[in-house]
Amino acid sequence: MAKVQIVLTHAGTGSLIVDGHDIAGEVGGIELKSMPGYEPELQLQLPGVELAAEAKVGVGPSTAAALRALGWTPPSSNDTGKEG
Repeated sequence: MAKVQIVLTHAGTGSLIVDGHDIAGEVGGIELKSMPGYEPELQLQLPGVELAAEAKVGVGPSTAAALRALGWTPPSSNDTGKEG
């Protein structure tokens, strides 16, 4: 997990340091979600930035069941890691 430090002023300016790099000048907005028992989630709005990334996505059992009822077919283990 990245180390993040956020320092905000009353005027909505400040610094946003991610792993030692201040990226505040590139960020249009931030949203922080934190709930007991869960890892905090920081969403950054990056205007004009295109980002390609790999992510691990999980679907809970009840959500998977609902999606299957709507015709969704989950990817096989052979499909993981493939673009699509």
